[in-house]
Amino acid sequence: MPNVIKNFFNSEKAIAVGLLVIAASVLAGLGKMSISEWTSYTQTLAGIYVAGKSLQGGLGAFAASKANVSLASAAVADLAKTTDQIQSNDADADAAAAAKPE
Repeated sequence: MPNVIKNFFNSEKAIAVGLLVIAASVLAGLGKMSISEWTSYTQTLAGIYVAGKSLQGGLGAFAASKANVSLASAAVADLAKTTDQIQSNDADADAAAAAKPE
């Protein structure tokens, strides 16, 4: 549980939502907001928070996969260069062997 609290205080979104829920709770306690309004408000805040975290996680995964695709493309290009060099070396070695007198 302490890890959850630590993560909560490290998140600007979580702190903002927490403060808004506290403010709504104070308003409900003072009678300025009904309990049904408080429920609707806090559910909306929770939904926005969860949607934001999900979008953030999805975009982070997308960016990571995009970076991995770039790395894979570079590796394929390097492999193609290496393959071309090996084929060139083989051709040179075959030519040298053929030209060598027996």
